[in-house]
Amino acid sequence: MGSCEQSEVIESNSIRNPDYFDSNESPRNESYEQQKLEFPDMPEWDGDRYMGIGIKKMRGYKCDLPIDELTKIRDKFWDLRNSSSTPNSQTWQNINQACVYDELRANMLLEECSLTCYKGCINHIVDQEGNHYHVPNYCINDPFFERQYKVKKNIEEKKVKIKLFEPVDNIDEERSVLNTMKGKELKELFKKEHKIGDNFNLRLFFAGMEIKDDHCLYQHNLKSGIKIQVMKLPKLDTHSHTKNKSEKGDKKKDKDKDKDKKKSKKKKKKNIESDCDEK
Repeated sequence: MGSCEQSEVIESNSIRNPDYFDSNESPRNESYEQQKLEFPDMPEWDGDRYMGIGIKKMRGYKCDLPIDELTKIRDKFWDLRNSSSTPNSQTWQNINQACVYDELRANMLLEECSLTCYKGCINHIVDQEGNHYHVPNYCINDPFFERQYKVKKNIEEKKVKIKLFEPVDNIDEERSVLNTMKGKELKELFKKEHKIGDNFNLRLFFAGMEIKDDHCLYQHNLKSGIKIQVMKLPKLDTHSHTKNKSEKGDKKKDKDKDKDKKKSKKKKKKNIESDCDEK
């Protein structure tokens, strides 16, 4: 992941976990405060600066680290939390996945694992046993950068040689493109040449900043020889998930009906036995 430019706050009616806790309630797990001390949040911006949507909507934080350094810090946190020697490591692994997933899939995963967002935000999770889990802000969203990209009217169009690196499929290539090419065009070109289906989304990062769909390459001061990192993320099959969830619900209803029938039979049997005893 990388950072992104100043943008308008995205207001969303996306799903938020409905099981909010009382605002006066305090964490019952003493280790929660220790977690916050061990991996504190990065300093937040003042004012109306937010990143993320739904359960991932949080106040934007400041970070001057390049993307590689920020990734190392994130990896250090998750490696420790996901370790088998860490209490509730399986729960941490589920939370890790939810933080990586988009907002919709994150909600679905937390629901399936019976995990609840404290006050509706994924940075504070509570399990069924009342254990509290703190996730630092830098492991949830990208930093908020006070930077604007201006589109120049009379830009000199020229070719630049760039390197594209995609770690999942180990793609490392060099190509010549126009500096006026937009991020969306570069993504489509990359997907077409490497036969990446529509079931994947691509994100582009350069020097710690994300190249958005509407960004021209020159807006990032790209020069020949620079390397752009490509992130390939699978899309969620919402239809399949809904279908599976519906099937699970139907099976549960069938089981409940069977239980009711068994109870009814037992009750009738007891009544018959009671009548026989009286006679």
